[in-house]
Amino acid sequence: MDEELRMCPNCKNMVSKWEIVFTRDCHGIPFRPVCQLCYAELMRDGYDGSTTQKLMNVSMMNIEEIEHERKDR
Repeated sequence: MDEELRMCPNCKNMVSKWEIVFTRDCHGIPFRPVCQLCYAELMRDGYDGSTTQKLMNVSMMNIEEIEHERKDR
């Protein structure tokens, strides 16, 4: 039985169809199929296509600082 191969659109490597995983967009919706090696790289910021994730993290830090200051009053 031949193993079905797919090309990862990110790295262009041929991998088994069982090694393909879907990245997720900011809403958790499957975004694009990539190999498992590329998945880790693309999802390291929280979701595929993440440009606002860092801003969201900064906003959360600011909220935590504000809450901490309120408790100190």
